[in-house]
Amino acid sequence: MGRVLLVMSIPIVFMAVGCTQADGPLLDAAAPDLVGNFSDIGKDLMAIQANDPSGAPDFIYDLRNLCPEESGEVPSGELAARVAETVKTGGNLTMPDAMKLGTALWQTVAARALSKSQVKVLQDEVKELLALAGVADSSGVLGQMAVVQKAVTRRQARWYELF
Repeated sequence: MGRVLLVMSIPIVFMAVGCTQADGPLLDAAAPDLVGNFSDIGKDLMAIQANDPSGAPDFIYDLRNLCPEESGEVPSGELAARVAETVKTGGNLTMPDAMKLGTALWQTVAARALSKSQVKVLQDEVKELLALAGVADSSGVLGQMAVVQKAVTRRQARWYELF
């Protein structure tokens, strides 16, 4: 009886250990062809904060264009609109923080294989940057980040993640 129980419990232990979701690859933000995009996004965010009428449309356009998946265009546009409105109400974003925010948003709309923990890390980073900018409630932005990732991911759930 004791051996049977031991033999049956070994696979259960291995399944429990293996049930964590592997992290997907993060995109290289230092790639030379992308640095200009982040600069544009940072400038767009600063323009939104300064109440420049072209800031929000430019930001929405730029962020949507960083999303190569057609299925992610609408959710990415909604994310950009929410970020634009949120930044407008905050009013204290610095250019370096705007660049960091742009990078985190780019990872959100462009990365195709992020784990739930990686999405959470991006959400936490965005929440912190928006809080530094004086934003009290960033829940709408954070929720939309999860929607975008769900729309653009190509990552298939593995059998052990279903439990």
